[in-house]
Amino acid sequence: MPWYFVLFLIYSTMLCLMVLTLVKYHVGELIVYNLTTNEQINVKRYTYLHNEFGHFSNPFDKGTDLNNFWDGLFPSDKVFFTRDEVIQHRRTEEVGENGKMSMAGAEEEQEGLLHGDVKARQ
Repeated sequence: MPWYFVLFLIYSTMLCLMVLTLVKYHVGELIVYNLTTNEQINVKRYTYLHNEFGHFSNPFDKGTDLNNFWDGLFPSDKVFFTRDEVIQHRRTEEVGENGKMSMAGAEEEQEGLLHGDVKARQ
């Protein structure tokens, strides 16, 4: 076996490992959590990625990994400008799908009422 063929195999293996690492990062970390690379790197700078207690909370999270992955492939046409718009839209979707609010939505609304959230009262 010629030396340049061995060198090519080593180079190809290293290149494949690097590409697979990037694919794992983008699918496993970003698409599944519905984030951009910029949002993940600068998470402390963006206030819309934190709830009222200062903990990380992504308002664009669709709930499950599959829903986030599907949203990454086929994003919705709706444009949101604030965290409150996203949460309000999510609540109306929950009410619209079931004809009534789900337990998670009811708990969020109750929690909002307890903490004086004006949007939850509307």
